[in-house]
Amino acid sequence: MKMPMHEIRENTGYTANNLITFREKATASQLQLIMGELNDYIKSTGAHRTGCIISTIHTLYMATGEVDVEVFVPLDREIPSCGKFASRGVLELDDCLATYFNGAYCFLPEFYTDIYRWAKNNKIEIEQPFYIVHARDPDALWGMASVEAEIYVRTKES
Repeated sequence: MKMPMHEIRENTGYTANNLITFREKATASQLQLIMGELNDYIKSTGAHRTGCIISTIHTLYMATGEVDVEVFVPLDREIPSCGKFASRGVLELDDCLATYFNGAYCFLPEFYTDIYRWAKNNKIEIEQPFYIVHARDPDALWGMASVEAEIYVRTKES
């Protein structure tokens, strides 16, 4: 079953501030635990989330069921880095292609291929990674059955 392609918007941007991030190679169940640790750490600082969780998948390891994922959580204020959680001021995605995705995670690689094809047909060069701005909280990130999100990918200047 092929996912329908939604409208692709050009020259789109997205900004998130006061981020706490982590990057991990893990299974879905391990990611659930890490997200729980991250939520506990955020609560312990008195900070609060201010926007959507953002993730980017760097590599899928189909043989082991692991994913190399980076997660960004926007907060109401900056908090210090702690262990695997790094404080990062701002994520600015400028000059991006953007589109809406609502479907199973397993369709994302095919969806990305469709975006690459669209960009090539429109003589636009893009660079990885794709950023997933989740509309719903991803409890397990990769392990969820489906994702509803805006997908952003930067374009290269000609």
